[in-house]
Amino acid sequence: MRRGWRETIDIAGTRDHIAQESVAAAWACATLLVAAALLSTGCVTPEGPYDFVDAPLHGMVYDYGNRPVGGAEIIVRPVKQDASGGETGRRNPSEPSDSSVFRGTSGGMGRFRVDGVPRGRHEIVVRREGFEEARRVVEFESRTQILYVRMPSYAQLLARSKEALAARRWCEAGDYIERAGRVAPEEPDHRYYGAVLDTLRGEYEQAARILEGLLSASYREAAVYLALADLSQYRLDRPGEAVEYLRGYLRRTEDGSARRRLQELERKTGDGSPDEATSE
Repeated sequence: MRRGWRETIDIAGTRDHIAQESVAAAWACATLLVAAALLSTGCVTPEGPYDFVDAPLHGMVYDYGNRPVGGAEIIVRPVKQDASGGETGRRNPSEPSDSSVFRGTSGGMGRFRVDGVPRGRHEIVVRREGFEEARRVVEFESRTQILYVRMPSYAQLLARSKEALAARRWCEAGDYIERAGRVAPEEPDHRYYGAVLDTLRGEYEQAARILEGLLSASYREAAVYLALADLSQYRLDRPGEAVEYLRGYLRRTEDGSARRRLQELERKTGDGSPDEATSE
């Protein structure tokens, strides 16, 4: 009886041990299943915005009127520092591309994305025909970083120069005119504004040379003839030339005041007839 009692006790203890091992195994299995589910559904903690080696760089391009600029070329090039602390690695973006240069293009709404940009300092160049090139150095430190770029058009630079001329801010006007000339050197408009600026500064000979150059380049607008007539008559004491320029002006537009002025000059100089103003 005592032996059987002991056997019964041993058998019960074995059963309790087996039950404890089963519960532990079940918990381990459940833990693995939960971990697998989290991994499969992406519920793990993602990398923070500052934890990256490289990432897409996002941005937007606008003009001076806050309108989006589409079709702009985006060039991104890493900038490193040499042993002396100076920057290296910057170059003319028109040179052939290599693996360290990243490129993109702005869309119709001005938005752009440049993929694979390493974290760190970069030179950003944004350019499009008819617009002033934008160039700056930025620190790319966050995945959520957005770069905003403003680049004025040729016409907007001229408009700013006109406003500065009207306000007699000569240096500011000259800066806008010079910038417009770099955007479209073949265009005549910035040269005309440059002549206006020279006239206001008292540099009459220089202004006349610019305007005569425009006529030689077949830019024969009425305003050019009138500006030369004013310079010749009122600033350079060349009434004969003023007559010729007034005739050129009246061939292109009707202006009663200018016609009377021409007739008066012709009487003083004895040069021709007023009828010549209407003939080519």
